[in-house]
Amino acid sequence: MNNVVSFDIIPSDLISFKEAYSLYGIKYNTLYKYTRILNEIPLYTKGGFKVSKKDVANWLKMGKIEAKKK
Repeated sequence: MNNVVSFDIIPSDLISFKEAYSLYGIKYNTLYKYTRILNEIPLYTKGGFKVSKKDVANWLKMGKIEAKKK
């Protein structure tokens, strides 16, 4: 039972993959790859696949891919 997540630690800045695309220009399949397959960005499933803005911003700062601002 080590994969059980406490609901007390879910961040308040969750955004959907579609919102991440509009903010950072990261396509759905790229974000899916880095969340589900490579586990580099924490993924939350509260009402669909969602990521934290802070986690995505930190991941972009590490230089994994270039953000394409719209």
